[in-house]
Amino acid sequence: MGEADLVPRLSAASLAQVPAMTVLDGIAALAVALRRQWIGWLAVTFVVMSLYLGALLRLPRWLIDLSPVGGTTVPSSVPVTALAVMVVVAIALTGVARLIYRWRDAL
Repeated sequence: MGEADLVPRLSAASLAQVPAMTVLDGIAALAVALRRQWIGWLAVTFVVMSLYLGALLRLPRWLIDLSPVGGTTVPSSVPVTALAVMVVVAIALTGVARLIYRWRDAL
């Protein structure tokens, strides 16, 4: 295409989605640890509904912003605070899921 500056912008945009996906991974791990897989599916359904059907259904902006993927707006601006919060939430969810797994397997 002859636009070399496009590669870093698109790479940053794709890497910015990683924290949002790790939040969903943490929710899924917690759901499986609790033996409530429907929680993970509910989270995925919420993300898809808010992103793709939020405007059509005229959902309030605060509800759409609850989606971890909705908080990622790269490459127009880099929301460093939102990405950092998502990483911390993902680590916390995964840590809690790990503790539940260890406790559940000990019984």
